[in-house]
Amino acid sequence: MVNLNNLEEELKLRGFSSLTLKAYIRHNKEFLKFINKNPEEILQDDIQKYLTYLTEKKLRSGSISLVLCALKFYYSEILKKQIFSNVKIQKSEKRITEELTKGDIEHILEVIHNPKHKLMVNFMYVSGLKVSEVVKLKISDIDEKIGRIVSNKKERYIILSESLLHNLKDYLANRNKESEFLFPTKQGHLSIRMAQKIVNKAAKKTKLGKRVYCHLLRAYFKRILLEEGNDDRMINGLLGYSGITKLSKEQLKKIRSPFDISIAAN
Repeated sequence: MVNLNNLEEELKLRGFSSLTLKAYIRHNKEFLKFINKNPEEILQDDIQKYLTYLTEKKLRSGSISLVLCALKFYYSEILKKQIFSNVKIQKSEKRITEELTKGDIEHILEVIHNPKHKLMVNFMYVSGLKVSEVVKLKISDIDEKIGRIVSNKKERYIILSESLLHNLKDYLANRNKESEFLFPTKQGHLSIRMAQKIVNKAAKKTKLGKRVYCHLLRAYFKRILLEEGNDDRMINGLLGYSGITKLSKEQLKKIRSPFDISIAAN
C-alpha cells in the first residue's frame, strides 16, 4: 500500500480540518488504486484519465472538483510535479444547468411573507432535506437539541442552524392551526406541488432569470458543504442516501450549515 504520511503531515501543518484531511487522503488513495502507479510515476495523462473516468461515472461536478483539489495539493504542493497545466474536467451531459447562489436564496426568502412558506424554504436550504421530506415533517419528528429527525420510523441526523431553530420556535409560538404536521393544511400537510409553486412564484418575483425549483435548494446545500472540504460520504449521509452509514452526533457537530457558512463569508 502506498504511504501518504507526507500528505497527512503537510495537511496538519497547514491547519486543514480533520474532515478535509480525511477527504484528501481518501481521494489520493482511490486515484492511485485506479492508476496502479507509485506517486513518483504519475503523469498528466494519468490525472486526466482519472477525471474523465469520474465524469463518465456521472459524479457531480462539485465532487470532481474536490478530487482535483486533493490531487493538486499532493502532486503540486508536496511532490512539486508540474502536471496540471492542461488538465480539464470534461463536461458530462444532462447536468443541472441552473445553480443558486447565496444571494439568490436571500432574495427568494425576502419576497416570501407567509411564515409557514418561509420556514419551509429555510428547511430545504439549511437541512438539505428533499421537498417530499420537508412537507411531511411532523413537530414530533424534530429533535432540536441534537439536530435529528425521525420520520417514517427512520432516524436521520440533519443540520439545524441557530437561525433555523429561532425561526422554528417563533413560527410554532405564533401559528393558529394546531396540527401534528409542521406545515399543515386542511387536507393534512402541504403538498409537493404546492411547495414547488411557492418556490417558483417567489423566484419569479425576484426576477432572477433562472428556472428555480425545490431541488436546487438541496443541490446548493451539497455544493456549499463540498466546497468547504467536507467528506462527500458524510454529506451523502446528511442527504439521506441509502447505504450510507448513519452519522453520529460528534460527526454532525463538525459540519457547519450552509447558513452559518454564508454568515462567516460576509
